[in-house]
Amino acid sequence: CKVYGIQFIDDELYILLDRATSSNETYLEKIVFSGQRQVDEASGVSSDYRTFLDHAAPDTVSELLFKGAVDDASRSVYTGLIRVRPEAVRTRANQTNRNVKLSPDAWAESVPNLEIETDDVVCSHASTISPVDADQRFYLESRGVPTIVAERLLLEGFFSEVVAAAPVPSVGDRLQRGLIEKLNRHSTVGAKGAV
Repeated sequence: CKVYGIQFIDDELYILLDRATSSNETYLEKIVFSGQRQVDEASGVSSDYRTFLDHAAPDTVSELLFKGAVDDASRSVYTGLIRVRPEAVRTRANQTNRNVKLSPDAWAESVPNLEIETDDVVCSHASTISPVDADQRFYLESRGVPTIVAERLLLEGFFSEVVAAAPVPSVGDRLQRGLIEKLNRHSTVGAKGAV
């Protein structure tokens, strides 16, 4: 099972890995953007994403890479769970969530979880939330690259890992076009005061 895509709405994904075969591998890469215009009035959250990878057989593999960008006063929550059931020995599962803040008022929360009910597994989770790297931006600016272009290049680089993981070139091209389109409409990238 391979899942690729760019989506800009709230999302929940459940994947059951229930066969002990070499093809029972799941690779999930996702790009998300959140902006203030998408904030839910009741919760105050712009985007709420949940992933559940349920390993129910031996020798299953999952690699999850979830990258997001938050802007304006948007709020994004990512919750991920990798469950390894007692019968799922020799499971290999990795969960990574990376977020970049594009404005000082943007907020992101990441809640990666592991629920491991057996031994003889290799599992990990990782999470980061940070602004655009000021040193990287300065490096580009010191070589004559305008701020708006520098930040755009850094964002394209940030998301390039997801685009490069596409299973076929046409899917990668589609992801790249979607990313470029979103960046073209993005008002904060390169604006004064952006973090």
